[in-house]
Amino acid sequence: MTQKNPNVTVRIDRITSDQPGLESAALQAALLDEVRRVLATQGASAFGNGGHHSQKQATLSEGSGALHTRIAAATIKAVSS
Repeated sequence: MTQKNPNVTVRIDRITSDQPGLESAALQAALLDEVRRVLATQGASAFGNGGHHSQKQATLSEGSGALHTRIAAATIKAVSS
């Protein structure tokens, strides 16, 4: 029997940054990649059983990686914790 993939909805209302050069298309793509990575490694349960979080905060990791990639990782870590 083939298991059906779960339906997952992630809504991120707004991400603000003091970096005017942050490209929104790159950030959106990085967020999608990070969601896919978490789903592939941890499954849908990583995001809990649903619900609404009015605000979450996360610390942006230091490093040489692309800024949009680090923001995406921090964002998804916040909503999946």
